[in-house]
Amino acid sequence: QKEGTTFLPELAHHGRVASLTDQVSELEIKTLYEQGVLIKERMKFTQGSWLTKPRVKLYQIDLEQLERIGTLFDLLQTENRLIEVALAHP
Repeated sequence: QKEGTTFLPELAHHGRVASLTDQVSELEIKTLYEQGVLIKERMKFTQGSWLTKPRVKLYQIDLEQLERIGTLFDLLQTENRLIEVALAHP
């Protein structure tokens, strides 16, 4: 267990919570969020007419980075739900 992190014994069987807190720090989460904001600023939005849909243009590398960031935040959200359920039903 990493110093300065809290670990709930009720969730020890998941194992993913401990590994996640060891891998991802709060600073890294903030950095990834800021990267997402920068990518959003580089996106080019074009309005669609009544016959066409709106379009978004972005670089391939930005798309890959957004997929990686999205995967990490999905994992964090899942772990957060597990913790909430464990705390709600002791």
